[in-house]
Amino acid sequence: MRTGTDLRSGPTVLRTRLGGRVRFEPPRTLCGELEFFRAHETIATVTNDRETERIVAPSTGFLRRVHVSDGVEVGRETPLVVFCSTGDDR
Repeated sequence: MRTGTDLRSGPTVLRTRLGGRVRFEPPRTLCGELEFFRAHETIATVTNDRETERIVAPSTGFLRRVHVSDGVEVGRETPLVVFCSTGDDR
């Protein structure tokens, strides 16, 4: 028997590509106590003296765990959040 699964569902660790100061964006939608983000919505920005990187939701879902606090300096490839997809990108 073959079963199909959505590869985007489940927890995903979102990392920053560059180092800098992290600023988390508030979600447009709250679902109880969950911070709920739509696909491609900005979760955080990481800014240094040369460039800015947007960390976006890979699909519709919520933050399961936040690894760093707002406003702190992070290094390259630092894990920022664990994102859980709901698998519903309508």
